[in-house]
Amino acid sequence: MKYSSRSNPVRPLTIAVAATLSAMGSMTWAQSEGGGLMLEEVVVTAQKRDQSAQDIPSAINVIGASAIKDYNLQSFADLEQLTPGLSMETKDARAGSIALRGIDYNPNSAAAQAVDVYWNDTPVAGGGGVFQQIFDLQRVEVLKGPQGTLQGRSSPAGAIIMHTAKPDMEEIEGSVSAQFTDNNGINTTAAVSLPIIPGTLSTRIAAVYDDSDLDQNKNIVTGSESSKEAKAGRISVAWLPSDSLSVDFAYQYLQSDTVDFNILMGAPLQDSTLPALNPFDRKGIQVNDTEGDSTYQRASLKVAWDVGDHQINWLSGWSDVDASIEGENLNSEGIQDPAESQRLNTEDDSEFWSQELRWSNLDGEIWEYMVGVYYSEEDGSFIRHDFRIGGGPDRDRVIKTPFNYKSTAVFTHNIFHLSDAWTAQIGLRWQNRESTIESDMYAGPQGLFGLPEGEYFASLIPEEDQDRDDDAVTGAVNLQYHFNEPDLMVYGSFATGYRQGGVTVAAVDLGDKLTFNEEDSWSTELGFKSTLLDGRATLNGAIFYQEFEDYIARVARVAVSTSGSTTGITDNADAEITGVELDFNMLITENWQLGGGLSYVDAVFASGEELACNVFDESGVPVIPAGEIAASCDVGGDRLGPQPDWSGGLNSEYTIPFSSYEGYVRGLYKFNGEREDADIGNLDSYQTVDLYLGVRSESRQWDIGLFARNLFDEEEIVRATAPGLHRRQPTGYQSIDVVPQRLMGITASYQF
Repeated sequence: MKYSSRSNPVRPLTIAVAATLSAMGSMTWAQSEGGGLMLEEVVVTAQKRDQSAQDIPSAINVIGASAIKDYNLQSFADLEQLTPGLSMETKDARAGSIALRGIDYNPNSAAAQAVDVYWNDTPVAGGGGVFQQIFDLQRVEVLKGPQGTLQGRSSPAGAIIMHTAKPDMEEIEGSVSAQFTDNNGINTTAAVSLPIIPGTLSTRIAAVYDDSDLDQNKNIVTGSESSKEAKAGRISVAWLPSDSLSVDFAYQYLQSDTVDFNILMGAPLQDSTLPALNPFDRKGIQVNDTEGDSTYQRASLKVAWDVGDHQINWLSGWSDVDASIEGENLNSEGIQDPAESQRLNTEDDSEFWSQELRWSNLDGEIWEYMVGVYYSEEDGSFIRHDFRIGGGPDRDRVIKTPFNYKSTAVFTHNIFHLSDAWTAQIGLRWQNRESTIESDMYAGPQGLFGLPEGEYFASLIPEEDQDRDDDAVTGAVNLQYHFNEPDLMVYGSFATGYRQGGVTVAAVDLGDKLTFNEEDSWSTELGFKSTLLDGRATLNGAIFYQEFEDYIARVARVAVSTSGSTTGITDNADAEITGVELDFNMLITENWQLGGGLSYVDAVFASGEELACNVFDESGVPVIPAGEIAASCDVGGDRLGPQPDWSGGLNSEYTIPFSSYEGYVRGLYKFNGEREDADIGNLDSYQTVDLYLGVRSESRQWDIGLFARNLFDEEEIVRATAPGLHRRQPTGYQSIDVVPQRLMGITASYQF
């Protein structure tokens, strides 16, 4: 069935390229006009030192505090809007997926993340709680490409580092803001710095409250509408006991409650009383709503101590996750008979802490070096209660999956200033990961095959597969050359990535499909970073190639021969990625700023590779070859995930000065190209436009504005899951994600 969407007939990619070329043409005009304007230097700590983003020999996007405020970025997934090549997806109330440079990731894969997330430079285990509110941030750094040297863990696609706002050491200052939206939404934030001993000790307190009906999805069975309520608080402390010692501490508590359901499309095949659903109806069919209740805590401690010509840095991180979901099993979507409704209740409970110690020299004229050690441990459990309502005994099971992960690493990073123009960087990291994961099935309250509640039934992971001990060496080599005229840096890099293998945690016997191999990758990148027009513009670009051996992929809803149901399987296949990236930013005039970026990524499985899959007969029933756990399909040339080849965006602000205040018009354009989805076929391109209008004081002390996200109410399917099956028979429905509908609102903020 083909569903059409309301799309602008003008080719969006042509618009993006034309706008970029137009901006580059304006650079010549701005240069001839002079004026003395300059872009503010963006300082980052991506390489564990304070550096200009323009001096780092790798692709990096930085989203500062002003951009987060100006574009109303209030959830982690909103960062996608300002970062071409980055895709965010909120899977459910407890987890999300981050894809970068076409490298996809499924949080249910039991594999390490493709893009690691850091909070004040400390790792966030399993992405716990990152797909929630963001507030009072200083900046976000998006590092692209394999992170195999400097970051806490090795990841093949990149890293996202969130830096919270630090306390002001000298004076009381802060801000309050409120936003009201037409999805019954309200978002309020407040932050204040309170110096205790000016110049020596200060604290900052920040909080947020967010309540809305999300995208106003509806459950046609219960009549409910999606909703979310989140509240969070943070306290930060900065202590400067001497000129050579600094201590920064932050603790955050976040609590979130959600009600949501899968959006369905299709026509019923098993229940004729149900309606056919268009994807843009935003409707689901669930006997019970899916409810999430999550609490996330995290803390970071950073100590920097100058000892002569060297510095010792100690980073300590801690996080605690307590998340639960009660709702429908996806296998029964489109079934409204309570006796046939499959309930799936899950509980996540984990604690994670990390330690990192670094020793580095200060102001090395020829050789800047750093050595460090890293250790982290995560301990927790995942509990899944799976039962059929009204199904009677023998259908009620509880699966308990305790786990423990220990990671140890030793690393070094070296910068050699070979001459005034040439710089080389060499990094190396040895890492070891010990993992223990068990998964046992017990009888639920209704009993399981004659066993009373709580009785052990079976182990889903054989003892020989429960423990792993793997180590690997990763690294990076960079060579860069600086030109004075023009202000241009060109670089070339080679880097490696790694992810440990593991086991698929499932409620069925997977036989030889239970385990998956470790993943190795290597990447090359050529790029440039330029500052033009006497500092009024930057233009950066890169081309890259990455090759994977045993890329870790997740295939959802695969029919297996050992059960009458379907399950997800984590599998391996070789892959390769080729891509190009471009971004720019410029001050056209004193009152007009323009920026944007463009990304092209071709991320595909290598020729002849196979993965587990579903093969259907003419009636839509899965067929499994005799003697096999699951069917296999040739995926050579298929995309690694549903991310688009082309993505890009433009952002611009124009201000109109008045006597003591100024008006502004701000726009954000985002384009996503055509995509291939294994479960639905080709998906059309789409684009969204966000518009912001408002007035503010010249000093930006107060600001009042109106905004509209997805101004033209673009409708398009973003991704889909496999067609729904109930008792291995197709339901006729398919679960999908769509572009969020138009959202309008008003904002007001005040800084003091």
